[in-house]
Amino acid sequence: MTTWRHLPFEASAEFEGIGINRSFIKTISPSQSLQSFSKYKDKWIYIITTESNPFKNTRVQLFSLILFTTEFNPEKYFHLLGIMEDYYKSTNNPVKILQVFLDVLTTTKHEYESNGSKVAFTSAQYNNKNHLLASPLIDVVKAFEINAWYIWSALLMKKRIIVYGDALAPLLKFVRALPLFVLHRQDWSLLRPYVALENEKEVNDLVKTGVYVAGVMTPATKGREDLYDLFIDLTNFDISVASHAEDDFVQTQVHQEFAKILSAALELEGVNDQKLISVIKNKTSELIKKLESLKKESYITIASLQNQDIPANMENFLYSVASAEGMTKIG
Repeated sequence: MTTWRHLPFEASAEFEGIGINRSFIKTISPSQSLQSFSKYKDKWIYIITTESNPFKNTRVQLFSLILFTTEFNPEKYFHLLGIMEDYYKSTNNPVKILQVFLDVLTTTKHEYESNGSKVAFTSAQYNNKNHLLASPLIDVVKAFEINAWYIWSALLMKKRIIVYGDALAPLLKFVRALPLFVLHRQDWSLLRPYVALENEKEVNDLVKTGVYVAGVMTPATKGREDLYDLFIDLTNFDISVASHAEDDFVQTQVHQEFAKILSAALELEGVNDQKLISVIKNKTSELIKKLESLKKESYITIASLQNQDIPANMENFLYSVASAEGMTKIG
């Protein structure tokens, strides 16, 4: 049952359908609750699906709150949705949800009561970049150990990555961490944290995106090599390369060094996410500096790499990274 909606942009019916599909409201049991974030076209989608208060509302078992925005900041929008959720559960009045929305839209804040005290949600609370570091990269590296070089390499070359998981929360957590491998780009826009590939519109949107890290919960997706270059399976911690991309993932000296650095970092006493990110960032910076030194007339060509007597498999990798970094000449 839709009690209220406000989608002030074009194709609102299409987005509403995508949001409802990703809310799982038609498939989860009343005792379950869910938080999810995903993206469709240029909109981030934040969703809370939860049980209604049976003492306040006997007609509604479950309800979903779905928020569309152009900003990536899960902590900010789950805080906001949590306020709306509490209002609806305590009052059974969707007008209170509208009030919160309009307050934040017009004043960037909303005052409310929590545990008997007056508190406020303000957009300014979330103006820092802490949300970009909220998902620990160290968990990713520990899960795949030296094979994490595949993920680093794929992201550096701007390849298409699909991550399969059988549970939504850990899938979202994993996907969210991957841009930390290429922190110098500060780009979380490539994420598609959850995509329902049973929906043709979602498949088309993914294809149009070009480069992405997409989370899926359908194991059969592994057979769709047309949709990925690298496939990560979280159920058995396995990484597969699509047959058409095998030449792009030949291990080079750079990858061997990266794997050794990761292995050594994990053995350090007191290693944490910040230290690991720093290690990866330094190795990436070293690689980019090497590419800068290989430029000929301000850009890199295959010929300029061949003149350096670089092994063929290394040439391919370096050129792919250079292209992703905008160091090659187009045309």
